[in-house]
Amino acid sequence: MNAPATTELPVAVIGAGPAGLAAAAHLIDQGIEPLVLEAGSTAGAAVREWSHVRLFSTWGEVVDPAAEKLLAPTGWTRPDPATYPSGGDWADLYLQPLADGLGERVRTCRHRHRSLPDRPGPGRGYRPRAAAVRRARRPRRRP
Repeated sequence: MNAPATTELPVAVIGAGPAGLAAAAHLIDQGIEPLVLEAGSTAGAAVREWSHVRLFSTWGEVVDPAAEKLLAPTGWTRPDPATYPSGGDWADLYLQPLADGLGERVRTCRHRHRSLPDRPGPGRGYRPRAAAVRRARRPRRRP
């Protein structure tokens, strides 16, 4: 199936983790412009939180073919496909170079949102940390 290329708006991809960056690579492969929106300060921010953990999958299983194709012109070399990366290796050696290869198509949160004080847990006084999101105004209904 051939996807029609759009010249108006990019396709928004939420998250610059493994799935989001792979989705962006596949969109580019199909001639569709992606815009990757990452809440963290770097690509693979969530993966970096468990950077010390070794994956249960080998490099051969965690590198997406479309992403590898996108990385090839940058001189990126694929790690040994039979070895098991840690989360940190995966983020540093694959996710960050992929995000760098996507360039301005990846937007990260470059500043820390003002966060609420640490919370004791659910219940009284519990307020989740969240970025302020401005809601779009709904058009008025005409009678």
